[in-house]
Amino acid sequence: MLVLLCVACLAQARIVTDMEGRKVRIPDHVGRVVTLSNDLVVYLYTLDRTKLLGWNHAPGEKARKFLDPSTLSLPELKTMSGKGMNEEVILSLHPDLLLCSDEDEVLDADALQKRLKIPVVKVSTDLAKTPEVYELLGLCLGDRERAGKLAAYARATLSDVARKVASIPASRRPRVYYAEGGDGLRTDLSGSTHAHVLDVLGVRNVAALPGNPLQGTVSVSFEQVMAWNPQAIVVGSMRQVDARNMIQQDPRWKTIEAVRAGRVWRCPTLPFNWFDRPPSPVRLLGLRWLGGLLYPKEMPVDIAKETKGFYALFYGRKLSDGEVREILAQD
Repeated sequence: MLVLLCVACLAQARIVTDMEGRKVRIPDHVGRVVTLSNDLVVYLYTLDRTKLLGWNHAPGEKARKFLDPSTLSLPELKTMSGKGMNEEVILSLHPDLLLCSDEDEVLDADALQKRLKIPVVKVSTDLAKTPEVYELLGLCLGDRERAGKLAAYARATLSDVARKVASIPASRRPRVYYAEGGDGLRTDLSGSTHAHVLDVLGVRNVAALPGNPLQGTVSVSFEQVMAWNPQAIVVGSMRQVDARNMIQQDPRWKTIEAVRAGRVWRCPTLPFNWFDRPPSPVRLLGLRWLGGLLYPKEMPVDIAKETKGFYALFYGRKLSDGEVREILAQD
């Protein structure tokens, strides 16, 4: 009986190739999924939130109003790459599949899969590969039709942005500083996953410092920011309102070109960040938003209309004009 059962199980499984080239045997039907990286929560929520077993980190109060009510009672799993992972919690949920990426730390998917006896599929955090991520997840979750629609939006957005950026001479591509932390003095290095939006838009990320882009945020001095003298500043931390106000009001920061020109922008974050943390598919909308601000002639956009379309397609959420204003608010 045991042999027959195992043969039956194998017959109901299939092999997929993940984005690290790993051959992974997954169930024919995947109904329960745990995400080990923050970006994958957003991918799964937008593709099929009914299969999401919990949040890596519980959404904040302001974000909750934009999320499906059925997901608000999901537990906070605090599953993430590296030492923060609670494997007992994962096992207690009996997932069919684990999804992960190298958002900040390199996770050994093979070792984890062997240890937990649960298939692990690994995807890329590269913004340019967003369409491929959706297509792979659609294959794994058995919904290639919806995944295809989201992938098509991603592919069209990336192609359009690349075409427009290519027409902009290097001399017109601004120096941009990505400000993190309440004091604005943490940032992500050029080439970091967390600054991919800047890379795709072809701007000059001023934080071209030695170091490993995967290390996460790094501290810099105000003197260093002054020396860079960025022409635009994107504020994207969890305390972005405080940081933006501080940057605009502090007399020291007013010596910097971006502040003098009024080009300090707070990245929208509801219900998920448009720029980073996590570096999710919502960065596609971030490209439209920031591209329109940096290159208003080459990349004009009706950002309110674009926001409504994105939320309808990816979140299944019809926004009112007031909600759009709330999402885009800079104060």
